[in-house]
Amino acid sequence: MRSPKAVINSELLVWARDTAGLTLDEAARRLQKRVDQVQAWENGDDQPTLVQLRQIARVYKRSFSDFYLAQAPEENPPPHDFRRLPGEVALTYSPALRHQLRLAQTRRTIFHELCNDLGVPIPEFGLRASLTDDREALGPRIREFLGITLAEQQAWRDPRRAYKAWRTRIEAHGALTFQITGVPTTEIMGFSFAFPELPVIAVNQKARPNGRTFTLLHELVHLMLGYSGLCDIDEGMVRPAEEQEAEIFCNAVAGAALVSSADLLGFPLVRLRGAGRHEWGNDELEGIARAFSVSEEVILRRLLSLGRTTPAFYQRKRAEYLARYAQIDQQAREETEEQEIRRNMPRETLSNLGPLYTRLVLESFNQDNITLIDASRYLGLKARHISRLEDLALSE
Repeated sequence: MRSPKAVINSELLVWARDTAGLTLDEAARRLQKRVDQVQAWENGDDQPTLVQLRQIARVYKRSFSDFYLAQAPEENPPPHDFRRLPGEVALTYSPALRHQLRLAQTRRTIFHELCNDLGVPIPEFGLRASLTDDREALGPRIREFLGITLAEQQAWRDPRRAYKAWRTRIEAHGALTFQITGVPTTEIMGFSFAFPELPVIAVNQKARPNGRTFTLLHELVHLMLGYSGLCDIDEGMVRPAEEQEAEIFCNAVAGAALVSSADLLGFPLVRLRGAGRHEWGNDELEGIARAFSVSEEVILRRLLSLGRTTPAFYQRKRAEYLARYAQIDQQAREETEEQEIRRNMPRETLSNLGPLYTRLVLESFNQDNITLIDASRYLGLKARHISRLEDLALSE
C-alpha cells in the first residue's frame, strides 16, 4: 500500500533545507531523488509522502513535527565566527556544524524548561571580564571561581581526568557544556553561546583531551567577555584586528588559568633554571606538562609569555608538536578503520551531553515529569540504554 501524502506547508521544506546548509542539488543527492522532484515539493506542485517526509527529516536533521508547523520558527543566529575573515563565513558552515549549533540551543531550551518544571533555580553565570583586564590576573581569578587548587590539579596526572574535572566545575557554576560530534577539528574546535543565564560551551569531541581542555577554557573566557563565538583557537589565522585581539586574549587567559604564572615560576625545575630566555629539553617540558595535566605546547607558550624561552624556540617546538599531532591523528584514524569498535552508547551520551544536562533529564523522567519517549528523545539514546546511562551518571 502506497504511503499517503504529507499535507504540509511547502515553505517549511525550503526553510529546513536552507538552515541545514544544503543546496537543492545536495539535498536531492542525499535524498536519492531527482532535483526536479525536490523542487516540485518546495514549489508546492507536489507533496512528499509520509515515508519520504521522514527521510527528509533525517537528512535535514529536523524533527518530523517541525514540518507541520504553521510557519518557520525564528531561530537564534549562529555565534560570531572568529575563524575566518568576513565574507567567508557562509562557506564554512557545513551541514554537520549547523546541526551541532542547533542541537546546542535546543538542549539549552530543554534544560531551561525542565528546570522550570522541577522548580530548580537557574543560576546566573557570575564571571565577567573585559579585554582591558590583566590577563595574568584573570587566570587565578578563574581558578578561584571554579575552586580548583594547585594540589588538586597536580593530583590528576592524566589529561582525561583533567578535562573531566575542569568541565564539571564549569557546569557547577551555571554553564552547560556539550561535545561537538561529526565535525572535523579542521572546521571547528569549539563554540560558545554567551547567554546571561545558562550559557553554552561546546568542544569538539575529536580533539585530544588536552586540546579539549584548552578549548573549554578558551570558550569560558568568551563567556566572561560576553562574546558568543565559533573558534578554531589558532592565533595564526588572518582575522580583523579586533577579532585577533579577542582570540589572543582568550588564549592567553585560558593558559593563565590552566597554569598560573605563580605556579609555573614556582615549579622546582623552572625556579632552578631562573630568569632568562632558555631552551628546554623534551623531558623537561614533558615533566612540567604532566605535573599540570596540560599539553607541552601550553607549558611552552606559558614559558614564552613569562620570558622564560625565546620566540624562535617556541615556533620550532610548536611545528614539531603540530607534526606529531597530525601523525597521532592519522594513526588513530587508521586503527579505527582497521578495527570494529564496539560502541558504548550510554557512555558516549554522558560524555557528549555532559553530566548536568544528562542528570536533569533523568531526574525529570524519574519524577514522571517526562515520559520514557521524551527522555529517549532529549538524550538521543534508545530507551533500552537509559537504565545503564543512569548507573553511569550516578557513578560520575
